[in-house]
Amino acid sequence: MAGLPAFSLSVDGSGDAVAVLQCKRCGSTQVQSLELYVATMDPGSALKKGFAQPAEEKAALVGPLLVTGFGVALLVSGVILPGLLVTVGGAVWGARERGMEQTSQRLRAQWSKKMICMHCKEPFLP
Repeated sequence: MAGLPAFSLSVDGSGDAVAVLQCKRCGSTQVQSLELYVATMDPGSALKKGFAQPAEEKAALVGPLLVTGFGVALLVSGVILPGLLVTVGGAVWGARERGMEQTSQRLRAQWSKKMICMHCKEPFLP
């Protein structure tokens, strides 16, 4: 079935069958957690930068809240069109900041689940 991780069955020393994760690209069973692989690399390694965890983005909501508040103040004082534009602009800015933070969290969560093939060095999600 497409989309499912590839496993092979092998027998361990006690005679029990054990499922072993396989690389999706080359079929090798020499796979490891990408997070562990990156943690054990030399700090100056060029590969470490390529496999590094995505940067964490935090939503900066102070600016959008101030702009939105200023827009509401304009609306209350009777300056309708500029107040509406500033309020909507602040709300859109805040929504964009929050969306970037959620995307960052999703990418970091996916990265922490990735495995890497020690044979072909291809990272993949199991």
